[in-house]
Amino acid sequence: MRGSPLVEDFAYPGADAILAEHGLKLYSSGGHIEFVAPEDGACASGLVRVETTPDVEPFRGLYWFRTSGSRGFVTMEIPDAFRVRAGG
Repeated sequence: MRGSPLVEDFAYPGADAILAEHGLKLYSSGGHIEFVAPEDGACASGLVRVETTPDVEPFRGLYWFRTSGSRGFVTMEIPDAFRVRAGG
């Protein structure tokens, strides 16, 4: 008996929880860029930091993403973003 085929919809896993906790709207991803809890300090190797205007609620000013692999994509909505920085 065969089951139905698996179809990748690229929906971002845990997007509802991330929106509720961090105010960040994540729509889809290829799996190589992952939102991580906020960190302090310099942007370490393998991380991408997105900066926003800190006084725009509910946004906190900084969002961090961990990368794996040499290519990836993530579709998101970040109002008032003004800088993207990658470590390493």
